[in-house]
Amino acid sequence: MKNILLRGGIEFLAVLLGITGSFWIDELQENKKLTIEVNQALYSIIQELNEIKNDFNRVLENYEKQVPYYKMAIEAENLENTKTDELDIMNWNIQSPIGININTLTYESLKISGILYKIENENIKNGIMNVYEEQLRRYTKITDYEWEYQRTWDQFLLSDVFQLRNDESSWNWFLNWDNPMNFDAYKNNIEFKNKLIALRDLKKIVVDRINIATEEIEKLINLLNQYLNDN
Repeated sequence: MKNILLRGGIEFLAVLLGITGSFWIDELQENKKLTIEVNQALYSIIQELNEIKNDFNRVLENYEKQVPYYKMAIEAENLENTKTDELDIMNWNIQSPIGININTLTYESLKISGILYKIENENIKNGIMNVYEEQLRRYTKITDYEWEYQRTWDQFLLSDVFQLRNDESSWNWFLNWDNPMNFDAYKNNIEFKNKLIALRDLKKIVVDRINIATEEIEKLINLLNQYLNDN
């Protein structure tokens, strides 16, 4: 009887160990699968952040091209002696928004799939959420405002303060520089001058927001690279 009980106990223990071992192996496999899934997601985030940095660099380059034309337009000195082509370029630059849409599809997919919330490293998870939910959202808000302000600028350009050039070959709203009223608006119209200064300063805010976001992005990329190298 004792031998039967002993043999039964051993068999039960073997089954229990087998089940426990099976659960342990399954858990290891699931953890390994999750680690691979998270790491692949982090690599995708790095790629997306680098693309955003490239987009930001394009915005900054466009802004730098516009700076001298804002100075030219606001000071409005010797405009009458400036060639028509240069005046058109000036007017085109000051009325062109610099903010562009940025792609955050990778981050959005991580949120929807729930992978974002499976990241165990709190510094990594919080860093990602800070960049996307805080820095990039602030950038988007200010660029949305820039584009909205630009629409009011377009309406002002179509008012009786200016006269457009009637050129059927033109692909933009170019001013008729043969009419002195356009030069007068640049020099003496206070509303125009205020709108112009406000538009220039609004773009400065866009640039400032980009610089802040880029700094946080670079910190996050370094953190992600270090984490992935260690894992």
